[in-house]
Amino acid sequence: MEEELGMKFLKGKNSKSVTEAKNKAKENLKNMVVKGNIYEPEACINYVGMKSYIPSNFADYAGIKMDYYYFVMEPGYKVVNHIHPLTDELYFILGGEGVFGLNGKKYDLKKGDTRHILAGQWHSLDTTNSKVNLEIFIVSSPAIPLHIRSDGFEGFTEEEWEKMGYSK
Repeated sequence: MEEELGMKFLKGKNSKSVTEAKNKAKENLKNMVVKGNIYEPEACINYVGMKSYIPSNFADYAGIKMDYYYFVMEPGYKVVNHIHPLTDELYFILGGEGVFGLNGKKYDLKKGDTRHILAGQWHSLDTTNSKVNLEIFIVSSPAIPLHIRSDGFEGFTEEEWEKMGYSK
């Protein structure tokens, strides 16, 4: 594993090195074939109690219109209320349970549910009362290149938003 931009890049099972995996991803983009596997990701962002598995290393390339990744959240954790000013998100709940917050309201999540979060909507996730991992396949559009993201995603917490002079 190698560290880059705060992310751990993993080599795929068909790649001998991280560099080879990145080169394959670039070649796929050049030929407009972006493919990957959520269970054998090119990258993994590790937060305490949460992991985001990124199937293809495509977020840094111009022309890509959406990102997608597999997100696993262990029981007992929260994703704080936050906002993506530029990005819509679509959640597909693949397994588990949790609570989804949207603009101050709370909704239970279970396998098979979907949630569409529009750019500019405040949202959160909570598994503090769950007994199993919450598994989500997330699609984001437009794709936001990593070099302009704050910590791996284009989003701001309420505190960060207020420090920039905006009100909730």
